[in-house]
Amino acid sequence: MVADALSMTNNASTFRPCIIIPIYNHGETIKQVIDDLSSLNLRVIIVDDGSDLTTQYALKKLVSQFKSVSVTRFDKNKGKGAALIRALSQAYIEGFSHALQVDADKQHHLPDAVKLLKKAEETPDALVTGVPIYDNDVPRLRFYARYLTHFWVWLETLSFEIQDSMIGFRVYPVKSAMNVIRQCRLPHRMAFDTEIMVRLFWEGVPVYSIPTPISYPKQGKSHFKMFWDNVGLTIMHTRLVCEMLARLPKRIIGKNKVKRSTHWSSFKEQGGWLALTLTFWTYRLLGERGLRGLLYPVISYYYLISSNARKVSSTFLQQAFAYKSASEPTPVALTKSRHSFLHFMRFGDQFIDKVAIWTGKISKDNIVMHNADSFVHGLEHDKGCILVSSHYGNNDVCRAITQGKYARKFNVLVHSENAVKFNQFLAKLNPDTQINLIEVNTIDMTVAISLKAKVDAGEVIIVAGDRVPITGSERVLTCDFLGKPASFPQGAYLLGLLLECPIFLLFCAKDYKQKKYHMTFNKIFDGEKIPRKARKATIDMHCRHYVKQLEKHVLQDPLQWFNFFDFWKSNRVESKYPEKNHKGCSVNTTDRKGN
Repeated sequence: MVADALSMTNNASTFRPCIIIPIYNHGETIKQVIDDLSSLNLRVIIVDDGSDLTTQYALKKLVSQFKSVSVTRFDKNKGKGAALIRALSQAYIEGFSHALQVDADKQHHLPDAVKLLKKAEETPDALVTGVPIYDNDVPRLRFYARYLTHFWVWLETLSFEIQDSMIGFRVYPVKSAMNVIRQCRLPHRMAFDTEIMVRLFWEGVPVYSIPTPISYPKQGKSHFKMFWDNVGLTIMHTRLVCEMLARLPKRIIGKNKVKRSTHWSSFKEQGGWLALTLTFWTYRLLGERGLRGLLYPVISYYYLISSNARKVSSTFLQQAFAYKSASEPTPVALTKSRHSFLHFMRFGDQFIDKVAIWTGKISKDNIVMHNADSFVHGLEHDKGCILVSSHYGNNDVCRAITQGKYARKFNVLVHSENAVKFNQFLAKLNPDTQINLIEVNTIDMTVAISLKAKVDAGEVIIVAGDRVPITGSERVLTCDFLGKPASFPQGAYLLGLLLECPIFLLFCAKDYKQKKYHMTFNKIFDGEKIPRKARKATIDMHCRHYVKQLEKHVLQDPLQWFNFFDFWKSNRVESKYPEKNHKGCSVNTTDRKGN
């Protein structure tokens, strides 16, 4: 079947998904699964892995009821992996570009299938997978046992990109999956889900994760065979680790590169929720001193394997120090490799401080506030505002000033893929936190309306001012930054004008000698009403001021700049007709009227 499938031509030139479902003795739940998926109006390929007569009868009824459903049957049980190989092969033969894998036992939150398919359509070369959000019914042994597999997968991939390799709720790029199936013999049982994901990652297929609830019905059936399936998983991980070691030299010297988009959102967050979670639990087990003792070997490991981040860090620091030395002598001569490694170490130190901040170890006593009078005055009068931050320093220090006399809710606008996971993590870490993360991909009128109530209630909105919007639909201003042109978003300033609230610039850097954080506030807008015709010029002025201040702070300590991607290239938004507004800056906007 596989050979026949691969000999055929896949004529699908657009996003054309189907659904694949392996089933073994889940006749009592498959009808509900199909009903829940029917609104998608997709072809459903079911492979019956030698089920009992009850399930066979249920499948026959489904075929007669739904024209889109077909069933292929194995006479004997061959395993989940074998069923999925058959289903993917059939999807390939029929010309489908993507296959949504769903289990038949009703564990998955099927309304989230829309999210997975949408992300797959946006990133057609990627594997899009769910990441389980467990309820209280999850068997504790199964929950903790998954982390053993997570550990081996992170080792096999030398990455945290695969957050859960065992969930059977994912969207495959069919052609890539079939290439892997052709190249090697994959496990025919439970280990299939994990191994194909690892091998797709090795082949350069990006992995995107979307949180989704997982339920464990009280009367649910599990076909996981505790002894034999664990033996299969052990054999698989042993084989994959050995192959990883063979690949390691190429990985370290950067020859096994993956071509990805240059936009910042295509780069996995170096400060992701998973690394933060691991840091927290290590902190709980070993304390701050023990965690800092692990910092050097851990960062050394990531420095060796992260060839792209090493290159980006070195390029940025070379540019920053060269630009700085043009106006003042650089106090310390650093080689490329040494200052890049120190850059990584500072980033690791920031992780430890994040945990200390969220657990209350860093308080207002550890913070020196500059130009904060107007900001504090606004809080006293219950007036909300906007803080425009950056990826310079550690803005999590805001947590320490949300307590006590001037306690206010701080709302941080973040990229949607991270928001749900971060909110859950922070809520568990500190239920009394006054920090709320809000999913926003771009700032527009809809977002402005939803935030108005928060500002009116005296809450603070924090927006990063140094990353262009994910959608590319928001206006940007291109200015020289450290001597090279880069694009900066203008949404925060537009939001301030629409909400008629004050705008502050916020920079927070660590003084490593005094072991204190310095928070600097810079008020750039009082919240007055701006005439429609003057909005564009006002927004441009505020954005230019932000860029100058950001450059000033970054030059004070370039090692605290934590944008680990090609900032100038990734933050450029090309415009065929850029509007020159002053020397060194141009504006690119979809709003030609300046509204």
